[in-house]
Amino acid sequence: MTRVPRIVRWAMFCTIPLIAILIAARQLYLHATEDLSTWKGGGMGMFANADNLTRYLKIYLVFGDDQRHPLLHLTDAQWRLEDRALRYPSESNFRALADSIRATAWWAGKEKIPLNVFDSTGQKIRDGTGQFYDLYPAHPRTGPEQADIDIEYWKAKYDPKPLALTGIDIEYWKGSYDPKTMELTAALAQTFVSKD
Repeated sequence: MTRVPRIVRWAMFCTIPLIAILIAARQLYLHATEDLSTWKGGGMGMFANADNLTRYLKIYLVFGDDQRHPLLHLTDAQWRLEDRALRYPSESNFRALADSIRATAWWAGKEKIPLNVFDSTGQKIRDGTGQFYDLYPAHPRTGPEQADIDIEYWKAKYDPKPLALTGIDIEYWKGSYDPKTMELTAALAQTFVSKD
């Protein structure tokens, strides 16, 4: 039986605790310097607060006339990218989501939808003055397709004016709960703008 040198035994004994300390230090650093979700990595699993429930994104397609239309329907892959951006809201994650949206051709509904105003209980207060088109993912863009949004059927039937996609705005919102007033309020934390 061969004898293992003392230095090798000491290295084997200290390796796992050292790795655990390095991982914990990285998580604390990311939580302190980045807006990393405490559930995803800035905390300790089930003991962390569930701040991913109070985070959300508003995604807008911006057209040539500077109109922003909210994007309510995404592909499954885009939902996963959105979830990643919510858990770790970095520029690279927002860019990956914006690039995926840009690489998709979108279809529009026939009519514009009014942007209504609701109260805190969900009851409609009044009709909004703004309107937007409800856009649906059609298919991934192919090489020869234009970079502009491809809604040929809609343009031919309902509006002769082309919808040229000029950018994508992604707003990152965070909610905070006030235990004294027992109210949840949301605030815009960051806006990522991707221009063509």
